[in-house]
Amino acid sequence: RALADELRASCARYNLDLPPGSWVEVTENATPGAAPTKNMVVAFDKWSGAYKLGGLPEKTLVKAELVAPLFLDAPDPGAAAGLVRSRHEAEVARRILAEKANAMAANAVLALPAESAIEVTNAMGRVERYCVSQFSEADASYTVTRWRHDHSSSAMSSLRTVQAFGDIRPVFWLADDPLAAATKAINADSAEQQRRQQAQSASRATRDLHLGIPVKSLVTFKSKLWTVESYDPEDQSYALAAVAPATGSSSRASTRALATEVQPSFLDDSAETLGTLEALGTLYARRRRLHEREGERLEAARTAHAAATAWATKQGCFLGLAPGARVELFGEGVWKRPTEEHSGRGSVIKYFPATRTYGIDFDEPSPGCKVRLQVGARHVFPLFWKSADPRGALREALKAHEVEAARLQAVSMERARACAAHLGLPAGMLVHRAAAARSKDKRPGDEPETTLPIYSISSYCRFTQTYTLLPSCSLTWPPPKARAISSADMSTVVPAAEMSPALWEAEDPAAEASRALAAHAAEGRRLDMVSECEKEVSPGVFCLPPGTPVRLLRSVT
Repeated sequence: RALADELRASCARYNLDLPPGSWVEVTENATPGAAPTKNMVVAFDKWSGAYKLGGLPEKTLVKAELVAPLFLDAPDPGAAAGLVRSRHEAEVARRILAEKANAMAANAVLALPAESAIEVTNAMGRVERYCVSQFSEADASYTVTRWRHDHSSSAMSSLRTVQAFGDIRPVFWLADDPLAAATKAINADSAEQQRRQQAQSASRATRDLHLGIPVKSLVTFKSKLWTVESYDPEDQSYALAAVAPATGSSSRASTRALATEVQPSFLDDSAETLGTLEALGTLYARRRRLHEREGERLEAARTAHAAATAWATKQGCFLGLAPGARVELFGEGVWKRPTEEHSGRGSVIKYFPATRTYGIDFDEPSPGCKVRLQVGARHVFPLFWKSADPRGALREALKAHEVEAARLQAVSMERARACAAHLGLPAGMLVHRAAAARSKDKRPGDEPETTLPIYSISSYCRFTQTYTLLPSCSLTWPPPKARAISSADMSTVVPAAEMSPALWEAEDPAAEASRALAAHAAEGRRLDMVSECEKEVSPGVFCLPPGTPVRLLRSVT
């Protein structure tokens, strides 16, 4: 005890980096008005040179100059005092080097490695302490975590983003070798500055190569960095999103800009990509190739549109465009636009040959607002801006039109041949009322004067020669929601004499007409046999079994 008391007096000034678990005496200046107390060291904060002591509030730190080591619990007070002196002297030397490192690397704010310590001055002028988690090369920002001397998980889980060019500075209080860490930070900052200068030079050299920029690439728009989300070749514009914060926040500003207003940026390219003349030459060549290829494709689309315009003027319309084809309203069709400001563009959902119309899913006039309309073929013009091969797409559209026009011509011929077929038509065949079928045909592309109601045969009653019909959705667009067939749906019973095959949807009108005629002929022969058999049965037959179909010969009262 005497030795411990003597060592306490001689080692009072050795108060830095005391090991955890050591007992210390806190002077009265630590808590104004309080007597000196004895506490155990929990942790030493190298950044502030202060201690977290047991028995004090969680966030309370006591400065090192207010504590003095005690050796009452040490089995060998002399050895414990030697350890205290050596740790104190090593920490003093390290902190002197840290001060030099802080001054030496005060301006090295780029590309600091992970776990580097930085100080940030907030808007209130207060200095906050953080540790670097990640550096973003694109916008020179850091993901940082607030520093806690005990490295508690609750503190480290709080992420935020700070800009490298803001009011920050690196500090090296936590580094074991501050000068080496400062040298590493200076070298990283110098390399990053050189990389950014090369990236800006590459951006200036390619500022006119604004077409064909890949998705997720960086671009500059109105002096800010953005990420390309999508490209719309129809108006040569890009959908842009602000560069995502390193913390992965989902709140990102977005905008749309014309291709001529954006400039490629290479701030996210590596030093290897930008560091040599050969690498830069490869970069320029790749970007120029993308720009020229897209320019050639757009020119091909313009040529295809000119040819399509001449064709539509001569033929009146395009028939048989495939689902997904991009189209635009023209002529009187512009009055069917969802709004006056709408471009009139959309995608084909389905082609309806019976009415020569298209179901079109128009581009959303506003987010979440879908508009679908049925428009006549003569008011629809195909677009090829998004086609990888516009000329090839035009050839396919012309071929589809020719095939569909030939099919419709065959339908007109087969309708005349099969119009009398109305008996024994199989289930599933499409039919319409024969009276409605006599409407005058027009040239391909014209809408009929009336929309022919088309039905699907559910069943045929041989006894009464009637059909039970179901509504067909072939002319209904959008298709009705799926639902169970009720008895009301099955109640449409129509005499066979009023039916005629509907061949508009048939891929092979001749085969469908032949199938209807064959069914009609077979049913006609069967009915002739029935008539002959009925003549052999004399009236007034007794003991007919239950369920036998009969016909009343006279009224029964």
